[in-house]
Amino acid sequence: MRCRDLKQGARGFKKALIILLLFVLPVYALGFSVSKYTKRFFIFKEFKSMILYNKHAPIPYADPDPAPLKSVRAKGIIAPGAQAREIDSVVEYIVSNTKNREPVFTFTDLGAYNFLADRPSVGRFYCAELSFMDAAWFEGMLAELKSKRPRFIICAKEYTRLKPYEPTIGRYLKAMDQFLRENYKIKKSFSTVNILENNYTF
Repeated sequence: MRCRDLKQGARGFKKALIILLLFVLPVYALGFSVSKYTKRFFIFKEFKSMILYNKHAPIPYADPDPAPLKSVRAKGIIAPGAQAREIDSVVEYIVSNTKNREPVFTFTDLGAYNFLADRPSVGRFYCAELSFMDAAWFEGMLAELKSKRPRFIICAKEYTRLKPYEPTIGRYLKAMDQFLRENYKIKKSFSTVNILENNYTF
């Protein structure tokens, strides 16, 4: 009798567990998906704001005077006004002061400027910080940079996004900073980037 009760109890527990899983898993999957969509898509933010707070969600780029980028390669792209003006100014300067297909190095993750200005990078890393993944990759990139010494480098003023990884990649940033200090000077300065020119250009 006791054995039968135990078996029935075990079956009941399994049944309850299966029912719970069948309920919890779909609810979790739905909740997870909604949370991701809410972060990425405006329409979901609008629904959430209307349901929870009975007001419209802030429209992306509504406040910072959005403006289209002027570059032919950026046709249709809209950015906050200040950012758009900086991008346009950097691209215009590079296009006006370099020859067609003249290499321009960008650091650390500004490879978009190579595309927008239609200028190749130096070496294989259009996003230079990817070379930090392997010491040999970085050494190879730096060696090629020292060998080719492009006339212009577009460099971020701050490496704020990389600060958390400084214990690992700090030596790469220091090596790059030293190379830039010794061989380049600031030619043009913008809000978030500097355009550096090779000391030996003239």
